[in-house]
Amino acid sequence: MTGMLASVCNVKEAQQVLDVGVDIIDLKNPLDGALGALDNELVKEIVAFINGVKPVSATIGNLPCKAEILEPEIRKMALAGVDIIKIGVFDKIDGEPELEMLSRLSQEGIRIVLVIFAEHYLDNRHLDNYAKAGVIGVMLDTLHKENGSLVEKLEYSTLSEFVKDGKRLKMIVGLAGSLNETHALDLVEIDADYLGFRGGLCKHGNRSNVLDTEMAFKIRSKIATDSVKRTNLGILA
Repeated sequence: MTGMLASVCNVKEAQQVLDVGVDIIDLKNPLDGALGALDNELVKEIVAFINGVKPVSATIGNLPCKAEILEPEIRKMALAGVDIIKIGVFDKIDGEPELEMLSRLSQEGIRIVLVIFAEHYLDNRHLDNYAKAGVIGVMLDTLHKENGSLVEKLEYSTLSEFVKDGKRLKMIVGLAGSLNETHALDLVEIDADYLGFRGGLCKHGNRSNVLDTEMAFKIRSKIATDSVKRTNLGILA
């Protein structure tokens, strides 16, 4: 069964997606590239507002994949109280220092999801290393939002194989990238653990616009129920 992730950038939007009944609330700055991070104090404010009702994920920014750069930002976000921390794979992240860092943080209980971009995607050969490092999940997304959706950049067969390989390794697997209502209807058949939305929830499909609650409800209706998904994800103890 597939769940729904919605990206928000303030408390008002968090309330909107809570009303819709999404499964994961994701914190992201849509004005700052693919994985722009929100100010840490704003993250804390939104986390306090949600108050454990839903799992919360957050991005740490569009950062180089270097252990010495990523680790302090991951720790800072973890201290802000988010349940899942998303890291963009903007370049190679399977070097020894990076894998050791991921393993160390995972052993400390920090839940990390690696976001792999369709524009850079070649195959699934690195997923085993990520799983061994204790990463809880992987996600396929798009880097350049203005140049088409995930399903325009990768074949459905490729997306399906990615999901199957991630699940084989016992990782949570997500798909995102300029997805809309039509994509939701098609992608649920691939059986990813969750589908991520931002632009598809906004006025005129523009991720920088305010959220359109009516559209969010339409997409929600095509995604599995919250109670089922929360059990499958196993995010909340």
